[in-house]
Parts: sequence; structure tokens; C-alpha cells
Amino acid sequence: MLARRVEKPLTTQCYCRKDQQEYWQYWKGDHWTVEEQILPPRRADARSRHQLTCILMRKG
Repeated sequence: MLARRVEKPLTTQCYCRKDQQEYWQYWKGDHWTVEEQILPPRRADARSRHQLTCILMRKG
């Protein structure tokens, strides 16, 4: 018996990264656990040194 293929419409979304993406620096070095740890972590921008990024995604 063959499985029936179900066609679903393609849904796309775009978002403004400026409003929904954050960058954080946790360490003074270029990589995770390199050099001295920064506590509490500092908020950074995309062009500066950072080790973590957080993106807010909402299901619509």
C-alpha cells in the first residue's frame, strides 16, 4: 500500500532581527571559556565580540 501525499501550502515569515535577536558576551576571549569569565554577562551587538545569540520566535 502506498502512502498518500498531502499537499500543504508553504508558509513563510520574515522578522526584524534588530528587535528580536540579542547578542551576549560571557568571556573576554573570542571563544567560550577562553580568558576571564564575565559575570554578569554583557549585552553586545552583532559586530562586537560575543559568544551567545538569542532569537525570539513566536508561533503565529
